[in-house]
Amino acid sequence: VDADNAEKDLDSSHQLKTLAEHDLDYIDRALKSVKYNKSKAAEILGIDRVTLYRKLHRRHMQGGDPVAKV
Repeated sequence: VDADNAEKDLDSSHQLKTLAEHDLDYIDRALKSVKYNKSKAAEILGIDRVTLYRKLHRRHMQGGDPVAKV
């Protein structure tokens, strides 16, 4: 981990983000880049569309926005 990238990975409490948080951030970026078309986002991410839906559902069940529009 180089120092420049490590700083970007810190959250507001100065702790490193979890792998799951990085995963969701990357999913959000992919969704935004294709105007929230889940099929296209899944293709970009290299995962099955069902896997994307499962990840979004899991986030929703944990109290997060199922499709965060950042």
